[in-house]
Amino acid sequence: MIEIDGSHGEGGGQIVRTSISLAAATGKPCRIFNIRARREKPGLMRQHLHCVRALAELSRATVDGDFLGSNAITFQPRGVTGNGLSCNLETAASITLLLQGLIPTALSAPSPVTITIAGGATDTSKAPTLDHFRQVFLRHLDAAGIGTRMMIARRGYYPPGGAQAALTVEPGEPRSFNLVERGDLRRIAIYSSASEFLRARWVAERQADAAEALLSGANVEVEKALEYSPSLSPGSACCVVAEFANTWLGADRIGARGVRAEDVGAQAARDLIRALDSGACVDLHMTDQILPFMALAGGLSSLAVSQITEHARTNMWAIEHFIDGRFEARQNLIRWHGSK
Repeated sequence: MIEIDGSHGEGGGQIVRTSISLAAATGKPCRIFNIRARREKPGLMRQHLHCVRALAELSRATVDGDFLGSNAITFQPRGVTGNGLSCNLETAASITLLLQGLIPTALSAPSPVTITIAGGATDTSKAPTLDHFRQVFLRHLDAAGIGTRMMIARRGYYPPGGAQAALTVEPGEPRSFNLVERGDLRRIAIYSSASEFLRARWVAERQADAAEALLSGANVEVEKALEYSPSLSPGSACCVVAEFANTWLGADRIGARGVRAEDVGAQAARDLIRALDSGACVDLHMTDQILPFMALAGGLSSLAVSQITEHARTNMWAIEHFIDGRFEARQNLIRWHGSK
């Protein structure tokens, strides 16, 4: 039984998501204690429970301690199934965080796994937006040989959520990552989305135009993709993506009450400009997200980053408990040395 101290390092919910995901993927039982012990509201939150219970169904696991506020959980997987998985989220929990936790386990299935989600939010704070997930995260997985197909029937925004989505994951082992050189910058894309409730106020256009005004000096083609979609409540998001020969960098912002659409787009653009100036091959959020897949690939993987955060170091620490190998992190370079 692998023992994980949930208060280690950054001490947040990512320890739970990473540990349970890799326990399910590798078939190694684990116990996590001191879950979010230093947080204002310690223990499992509802969004963590959604992930734990979905992974338990996918890996036929027995679970103890899966209740709201629990400070310890024991997870014993019994093998990943190739069946479909339906997740009903009664809150505005992030579906992108949920899917990021499920994909590593789905790779171990004997056949393609389709994950259907009803409820939750596609675009919410403290989580990747839907467009960052599709246009940055899934593109990196595709480049590593991980096949996925995503369908969105309805976006969801805070507080009611109400998203409708499905993701199919092809089983297999990812290829090693060698993201140390960007290559030539090919284009910049602006993905600006908003609820149908906001169409009359031109929110998607205003977000995109503000982002374009700051990015137009990049001496490369800037494309805009606008989307209005049905939803249960008003909401918006803006994601800007720089596509290089070898990688993708992204930055995103969420619309909020009292925040002008122009400010949402402009801030997303400024975040991307900082990522471009950093010289990194992945943006700050993608650094955390790609680490489990580097380890699952085995062998040697290398990643040039803008900075190595405490969050990333904590994620590396958790991963090393489940997969044979070690991370080496110094200055602006992360390497995974796998045992195979």
